[in-house]
Amino acid sequence: MKVGLVIYGNLDIQSGGYLYDRKLVEYLREKGDQVKVISLNKHNYLQNILDNFSESFLNHIINAEIDVLLQDELNHPSLFWINTKLKKRIKYPLVTIVHHLSYSASLNSMSKLFYRIIEKRYLSTVDGFIFNSKTNQDFLESFMGKSLLGVVAYPGRDHINPTGSQDDIASYLSKSEPLRILFVGNLLQHKGLHTLIDALSSIDKEKWILTVIGDSSISPNYTRSVHNLIEKHNLNSRVKFLGFVSSDELADSFKKNHLLVVPSVYEGFGIVYLEAQGFGIPVIASTNGAAKEIIRHGKEGFLIPPGDLQSLSKYISILIENPDLLLDMSKNSLRRYEEFPSWSTSMKKVRDFLVSIT
Repeated sequence: MKVGLVIYGNLDIQSGGYLYDRKLVEYLREKGDQVKVISLNKHNYLQNILDNFSESFLNHIINAEIDVLLQDELNHPSLFWINTKLKKRIKYPLVTIVHHLSYSASLNSMSKLFYRIIEKRYLSTVDGFIFNSKTNQDFLESFMGKSLLGVVAYPGRDHINPTGSQDDIASYLSKSEPLRILFVGNLLQHKGLHTLIDALSSIDKEKWILTVIGDSSISPNYTRSVHNLIEKHNLNSRVKFLGFVSSDELADSFKKNHLLVVPSVYEGFGIVYLEAQGFGIPVIASTNGAAKEIIRHGKEGFLIPPGDLQSLSKYISILIENPDLLLDMSKNSLRRYEEFPSWSTSMKKVRDFLVSIT
């Protein structure tokens, strides 16, 4: 099978979405398929809309000898119109990989309306869907008002192979020290780091330490606002920024922390939640999106409404004051992790679907 894949930039970009795309390409190539990556330059949203009027881009896709064209849905501003022209000149199917919609993660009402129009137009032009969660599938089918041809294939649990056991976790958690909280995610407003900092500001700062892992260069204005917030609450000594880290460094951070908190506005899946569970780390996440498919409220952590400072502060405080509960949730997290598929199992589902529609 000859497969094309349209993405912004290159597959080495560090995010859950690019990891998914990268793992899919690796699997397809391992199975003998030819994969041609078609890269677009990432500009701002309005600039990328101009890609739809690029004859060279259109001809590049038309001239590619492929059996199916995959498109990362986050490239929709560059594809929502060109796909219409493309479908008049090709015979192979267009399949979109949906991590989450920009519409679902937007906080600005005007941007949300704009994204809704453009994304709905884009999604109407494709023939098949790869969903990273059942929640994502349900959301899109509601969004489009109809059933969609596609496959649900979870991200694999084995990107970072965890080490340790329940005994190791019990020994680590028995140490008397502040609750070590970890935030993992690029510094973007919808990831909710500001919500976490505001919530922590109401808790005795001697009882917790926060480590932040993620690219701080994507949104300089938001990064600056986060640092200003930390300064405002006088929390500089309690918050440590590690920036971008390697997989080995991330694994090391999982081993050294007690709790993961990433209160995003919306996550199509949230692979970092699953990765943390492999190290026995409970998670606090948002009720929006697919976190509820990974975390059961009160079992492996807690789920809060987006932006709910009071609930977030309450649940962190509960875990600070109840180490036995934290330990129980750690053990539950290890068991929950084992219930999810490997990358090879999930990517086989995707490949089987692609074969079925070509």
